[in-house]
Amino acid sequence: MMRKTIERVFPSLLQWFCVLVVLVCGLNSVLVNAPLAWRGWAYISVHFSLTLLMLGAWFSLHLQSSVLHTKQESMPDHQQKQALLWVLIAGVVSRLLLIDAPAFTTHDVQRYLWDGAVAINGLDPYRVAPDSPLAQTLRSYWPTPEEHAAYPTLYPPLALALFAFSALAGKTGGIWCWKILVTAASLGSLLLGYRWLLRRGTPQHFPLLALSPLLLLETGVGAHVDAFSALAVIAALYAFETARRGTAGFLIGLGALIKLLPLVLLLPFSIYLLRARQARQTCILILGALSTVAIGYGVALLLHLRPVGSIGLLFQRWRFGSPLYAALEANFSMQTAAALALICLAMLLAASAWHAWRAATNQVKDISTSVQLALAAPLLVSPVTFPWYLCAFLPALLMRPRVSTLLWVSAVPLSYEVLNAFDSTGVWAPAIWPLWVIGFSILLGLLVDFYRPSSKSN
Repeated sequence: MMRKTIERVFPSLLQWFCVLVVLVCGLNSVLVNAPLAWRGWAYISVHFSLTLLMLGAWFSLHLQSSVLHTKQESMPDHQQKQALLWVLIAGVVSRLLLIDAPAFTTHDVQRYLWDGAVAINGLDPYRVAPDSPLAQTLRSYWPTPEEHAAYPTLYPPLALALFAFSALAGKTGGIWCWKILVTAASLGSLLLGYRWLLRRGTPQHFPLLALSPLLLLETGVGAHVDAFSALAVIAALYAFETARRGTAGFLIGLGALIKLLPLVLLLPFSIYLLRARQARQTCILILGALSTVAIGYGVALLLHLRPVGSIGLLFQRWRFGSPLYAALEANFSMQTAAALALICLAMLLAASAWHAWRAATNQVKDISTSVQLALAAPLLVSPVTFPWYLCAFLPALLMRPRVSTLLWVSAVPLSYEVLNAFDSTGVWAPAIWPLWVIGFSILLGLLVDFYRPSSKSN
C-alpha cells in the first residue's frame, strides 16, 4: 500500500513543485516593478517561496527514492529517472527565463563591465579606481556606481578577462553578453552536478542544485561572477572523486583565478591523499592548482597589470552579512576582533583537516564534512559575506545536506532588506536583525545536526 501511494502521489507533487518554480522565475517582472521601498522584501519573498518549492521537490524525490530504490540497483529506476528529468527541465527552463531579468539587486554587473572597459582601454583596473583622473574620459561615457568609485578592482585575472570579453560588446550589449555567460556557467553546473550526483549514488539531492533559489536568483537576477565559482567547485569535486588529481588541481586553480575561495579545497584534498599514502598524487594535485594560478597571474603581469587590487580595502571598510564578525566587533576592539576571527578560521580549517584525515582511514564514509568546513570557514569569519558568496559553497552542501547548511543558505538572503531604504532613499544602512536571524539559524541547525542519530555516523 505504501509503495503504491508513493508511486501515485509523490511524482505528481514533484511535478507541481517543478512547474511552480518555473512560474515564479517567469514572473521576475514582479520584482522589478515592486515599489522601491518594498523591493527588498519582494526579493526576499520570492527567494523564500522558491526555497519552499525546492525543499518540497527534494523531499518528494528523497522519499520516492528511499521507498522505490533498492540497494541492488546501481542506477535510479524508471520512476526516479522520470522525476529527475522533471527537475532537470525545470532547472534549465528557469535559468533561461531569468536571462532577461534586470540585475537590480546590486550594481556588480555594472562594475564588472567597468573593470573590463578599463582593461580594454589600456588601463590597469588593479591600479585605476573609477574616480581616478586617469579614468575621467572613460567614465564620461561609461559610468560606474558611485559606491564603487574609490576602489580599484579586486577580482583575479581570469574574472577580469571575462569582464573584458563582455565589455567588448559595449554598455548595452555587454550586459546581455555577461548574462549569457553566467547563465551558461549555471547550466554547466546543473548538467555536471547531475552527472556527479548520479555517480555518487545520491541523485535525490539534485533538486537542491537544480531548483536552488541561491543559484537561480544570484545568477539570473544578480548575474554574479560566483556562478563560475560554483561551476569550478563542482568540477573539481567531480574530478577528485574520479581520481583525476591533476585535473582537480587545474580546476581548483582555474576557480581561484575567478574568485579565491575554491583554493581552500586543496586542504581537504591534500590531507586525504597524504593520509592515504598517495604522496605523488598529492604533489600532482597541489602543483596543478598552484601552477595554474601562477600562469594566470604571470600572464596578467606580462600584460603590465598588477593583480592585487583593493581586497584589503574591502575588508577594512565594509561590513555586511557576517553574524560572527559583527558579534566580535561589538564586544572587542577592531584589532582583537580581527585576531579572534583569524583564530576561528584556523580552528575551522584544522577541523576540516582532521575530518579529511579520518575519512582516509575509513572511519567516515567520505570527505563531505571536511569539504563543507573548508569552504564554509572563510565565509563564516569574513567581515563581508554577501549572499552570492555562498554559491561556491552550495556544491559542498549537496555532498551531505545538513539542517545547519540548509538553514544558512536559506536565511542569508534576509540581508537584502537593505535594498528597501537604499533603492528609495539612497541610504545604505543594513539592519542588525538579519544577522541575528542568520546566526540563530546556523546555531539551531548545528544543534539539530548534532542530536540527529544519523549525524553521528559521520
